Amino acid sequence: MPSELGIKIDVDTLIGYRQGVPSLLRQLETVGARATFCFAVGPDRSGLAIRRVFTQRGFIAKMLRNKALTTYGFPTVVYGTLLPAPLIVAADPGIARAVADAGHEICVHGWDHVNWHDNLGRMPADRVNEQMKRAFDGLTQAVGFRPRCFAAPGWQCSAASLASHDALGLAYASDVRGKGGPFRPVLGGTEFVTPQIPTNLPTLDEMWGAEVQDCSMAAARWLSLLQPEVNVLTAHAEMEGMALIEALPLFLRRAGDSGIAGVDLGTIVSHVTDFPARTVAPVRLPGRAGTVWSVLE
Repeated sequence: MPSELGIKIDVDTLIGYRQGVPSLLRQLETVGARATFCFAVGPDRSGLAIRRVFTQRGFIAKMLRNKALTTYGFPTVVYGTLLPAPLIVAADPGIARAVADAGHEICVHGWDHVNWHDNLGRMPADRVNEQMKRAFDGLTQAVGFRPRCFAAPGWQCSAASLASHDALGLAYASDVRGKGGPFRPVLGGTEFVTPQIPTNLPTLDEMWGAEVQDCSMAAARWLSLLQPEVNVLTAHAEMEGMALIEALPLFLRRAGDSGIAGVDLGTIVSHVTDFPARTVAPVRLPGRAGTVWSVLE
């Protein structure tokens, strides 16, 4: 069995930032784990995600299974439509600083989460670079130092986004799904420099209401899927931090009983000296609407 388990926490919305992040800090302190917190920095335009009803197969089913209105709250589901889109990190920079002060890794999760998730494939390189700059500058201003890692909203990437990682000199990125641990991505015949750390375990929102019906079942399912090599779980501030707060600490306690420590992704990549080149491409995953980018088996 592996000795380390990478914990990546995506913070996609203002409510997840304000309520889910403090909750997750308490959870992680209780079990003595460290994580990489990935902050969407700019506007919360979650209300625009309703367009996925027309563009992504399975979106409605996923929203119903996860009780989106209850989980995210009414303001969140209309931000950017009926309500103005508030800035996330700028709403309270002290929350991001508290994460850093607690010893967790700080990571950029984009500027405009919905725009990156839905439109990256059509973004020219200059637009990608502008989005990256705004996100890194905004999070740097909040925490007082420049993060050195990026995690793509919705596991969406492109040749332009991978090139932007290289231009920024990032230590690593976590933009894709798949097994096998850290690697250098290959896309369109180009091998990029910045290592990728893929998420291999299914997310709670992918399993909920389908494979699992309670937090104990979720923890058991994650444990059953641990691989001999590197493992990474992506949690969400809105799910594990708010709606289903028992899932992550229960999983980490059971993993700890097996000698597996929850660590940030930077710790994992620091132990790797050889990054094999592996091809990435969009795929469909069970329980998920639309496609995500993944390592090809």
